[in-house]
Amino acid sequence: MSEVDHWDDKTMVWERYCEAIEAERGLPESIDGLGYIQIHKITDNVVVKRTLGRTFDPPREALAMEFVRKHTSIPVPRVLCIVQTEKAEDEHFYVMDFVDGQQLRHVWPKLSIWEKLCVAWTLRSYIR
Repeated sequence: MSEVDHWDDKTMVWERYCEAIEAERGLPESIDGLGYIQIHKITDNVVVKRTLGRTFDPPREALAMEFVRKHTSIPVPRVLCIVQTEKAEDEHFYVMDFVDGQQLRHVWPKLSIWEKLCVAWTLRSYIR
């Protein structure tokens, strides 16, 4: 059971999202092409990802993440709920488990050739 299971989806997620923005708990690695932070940490274990310009029915990203999480060994955050805002039809919040770590795109340039081969081998094992 997750700590968000008892939340009233729209109200609580929106309140926690606004609190996270005010407290500057955004994850800098989630900055989009326009310079906006897309993912904010709302508790120690939960993040909210704000999406714009995506259709809600069906929530393709969440379905894909859940499929990968269930059918592979790739570490993918669990989507706890999806909330469509009343501000815009194409604005949604994905409430997910927080997975600590570094993004490969940030680490890759610093890796040795041997470390890159190890990463490639690990990624290969995920899809076998």
